[in-house]
Amino acid sequence: MTRGRFTVLVLAVALVLVLSGSAARHFGTEDGSCSARLPQRLGNPIPVQDGLAVAELGTSRVGASAFSVGALVANRSPTWAAYRTSMSVRLLDASGGVVADLPSSTLPMVLPGAALPVGATIGVPPDRVPLVARAEVVLSTTHWVTVEPENRLFQRFDGVPESDGDFLLPANMGEVQCSGLSATGAVLVYRDASGRVVGGESVLYSGEYCAGSHFGESLSPRNVPETADPPRTTMAVYCDVGG
Repeated sequence: MTRGRFTVLVLAVALVLVLSGSAARHFGTEDGSCSARLPQRLGNPIPVQDGLAVAELGTSRVGASAFSVGALVANRSPTWAAYRTSMSVRLLDASGGVVADLPSSTLPMVLPGAALPVGATIGVPPDRVPLVARAEVVLSTTHWVTVEPENRLFQRFDGVPESDGDFLLPANMGEVQCSGLSATGAVLVYRDASGRVVGGESVLYSGEYCAGSHFGESLSPRNVPETADPPRTTMAVYCDVGG
């Protein structure tokens, strides 16, 4: 396998801690154990308002009557993390009317200053395909929580795997296997050769990436836009705790 320019930024999403250029830190106790748990002060969900924003958004038609939608959701707060944000993705006509949409879904964790990839494939009745003018990502409510440095729920791991374009996750996430986190799925956001977002999708994933015992699986996208440049793809594993 050669080292190409496949600079896939892998965000183990629920695992996001901005560390100002330092190496990934250890999450656990002095005895070497490692675990994740719900935030200590969870509270009730409140409107997102200006704290979260859709920083990038793009869509492309894939197949006869489906659209690929990709976005990056950015946390503008310098101090608060956004946890379990309620989100919906929809396609609009030229006047802003809804042509098609997906049921509301939940984003796990977006730490201060971080951005979370979002991807979806939306099917449209063939007679309504010509009506689609643009896509929209709507962020409604979230839990604003303080960062807990010793809670793995707040951890971030980035990686640039050696790959030839096979959407490979980097081997493992840490030096010890952690308990409490499980994957709820994975997301890919596609860019064209200029770096512009041209779509995205969600894929099934039930491996052990979140627990820190993953050894190099590839994600399996099914709706890659024709204009996508695979080496520019951003991938994310969504990780969360129960409860």
